[in-house]
Amino acid sequence: MPPWMTPGKDSILIAHISDLHFGSPGQTECWETLASFMKTSVKPSLLLVTGDLVHTPHRDLYKRAKTDLDALGVPYYVCPGNHDRHKEGNRLVSWLGRKKPWRETAAVFDNVFQPNIVGPEKMTSVSLGAFKIGLLGVDSSDNADYSARGYVADKFFPMIKKSVDQN
Repeated sequence: MPPWMTPGKDSILIAHISDLHFGSPGQTECWETLASFMKTSVKPSLLLVTGDLVHTPHRDLYKRAKTDLDALGVPYYVCPGNHDRHKEGNRLVSWLGRKKPWRETAAVFDNVFQPNIVGPEKMTSVSLGAFKIGLLGVDSSDNADYSARGYVADKFFPMIKKSVDQN
């Protein structure tokens, strides 16, 4: 086993994954492989899941993703991405009125994943043994263009600075 996979007694292992795309073709098999690897080999102390948990926003896909993440038995935090907010990650469809407004979709995502969501407004404090970690996240699809290409907008930096200064 590689040295990085065997943390010492005074260390922790944080795993970061993204683009799980629950609901996309082949995703179930991919998830089963990843979940097995996480449980048997990586064994993280904390899991960070950033963006595109689902392929297209739907309450059932959110719930399936949450159930499968819960089954890992590891504390985890999520930050949404464009596929979690817009149909197949494309904001243009929202603009054309073929889907619920993305703010409503965001509320469904937040309802399913609370209290495991990190954002820029308030640092989430996580204690792992002797370690205390502060987590912040930014949903870059908040200011996405028509194809939901996201970026971290200027409006987030004061929020992040305030969160950091308060801790």
